[in-house]
Parts: sequence; structure tokens; C-alpha cells
Amino acid sequence: MMATRPATPCALLVLLATGCVTAVAPKQGPVTKGVSRNHTSSRFAPDLSFRAYSSRAASSVQSCAHTGTTLLASRRPVRLVAGRPAMQSRAEIIPGGSSSPSARLVALCYLILGSTALYALTTTLMKNPIFPFKTESLQWCRSWLYTTIVDYYGACLALCAVILSSEPKWVGIGWSLGCCFFGAPVCCAWVVLRVLRHGSLRLSTRS
Repeated sequence: MMATRPATPCALLVLLATGCVTAVAPKQGPVTKGVSRNHTSSRFAPDLSFRAYSSRAASSVQSCAHTGTTLLASRRPVRLVAGRPAMQSRAEIIPGGSSSPSARLVALCYLILGSTALYALTTTLMKNPIFPFKTESLQWCRSWLYTTIVDYYGACLALCAVILSSEPKWVGIGWSLGCCFFGAPVCCAWVVLRVLRHGSLRLSTRS
């Protein structure tokens, strides 16, 4: 048995238009020889009247609409995310999107955090270049110690936001505290468990 291709929207429109025209057009059979003109006109007079034509057109439109609804419903349903059709891409629509006040507040906080880390790193590089190492200089060591702390916690808090959004409430809080106080070992442990449980580090599944 040959596999049939799914109907495209253009094909559906052509099919519906053809069905409507065929159903609305008055059906006139072949005229038999020997039938008088008066008998023929009286025979088709009810079909060509305005009321009959309107009734037939209305019923045909309803039939076409029902057929179109059935054909469209038989196709693959579109999955909805937050009340809107899911995009045919790898990204999913975030509930609320950028118009959500909470999303804007979180974005603003991380923008400030990233700007602070960038300012600290730039200032330190200008005053105390990292190369060559000056381990004998107390000022150089202090400067890079403070900058490293700011830079680490900037990256750590970004990872904590992902953890809190992906895990249950108290589990996410526990992992976040571990990342903040114990550093890279806990961060890598969460990544390992995430890969083993979900098979990927993607924040959204493939559509």
C-alpha cells in the first residue's frame, strides 16, 4: 500500500472551494426530446428560485465547513505552551516572556551583577596586569584576590539561577548553597547528575 502524503493548506482550500461550487450549482439533467418548453421550465422553476438557491448555498457552506474542520482536526495537533502555539524551533516560549515583571527584575539584577564583575575585572587589569605574576607584591595579590571572588560569585550565581529554575524548591536551594560555599566540586556534581538523569544539559527539549 502506498503511503499518502498529508494534505497541505492550499490543497484543503482547493478541495473545499470545489466542493462548495459543485454542491451549490443547480443540477440539471438531460432534456428529453419531445418535452415541451413549458414543461421543462416548470420542472426546473423551484430549483432556480431565490429561496431554494439560498437554502442550498447555506447547507453547502455548512457541509464544507464541517468537512474542513474534520480534515484539519485529523492532522497533527499543535502543542500549546502558555496559551500560544509552540514554535517549530528548539527554543520554547517562556510563560510570560519578557513582558513579565518578575522576568524583567531578574534580568535587571543579573545585568547589574555582570556589569559589576566586568568593572572589577577591567579596573584590576588596568592597575595590576595579570602578567607577569607579582606574587611578592601584596597589593597585586590583594587586588586579584578580590577580583577573583567577585568574578567567581558572578558566574556561580548565574548557575544557581539555572539550578533553582530546574530543580524542586528545597533541592535547588541546597544545590545553590553548595555551589556558593564549596565551589567547583558541587557545581560539577550537579552537572554530572543532570547529564545522567536527563541525558543532556539542554534547558529545553527538542520539539
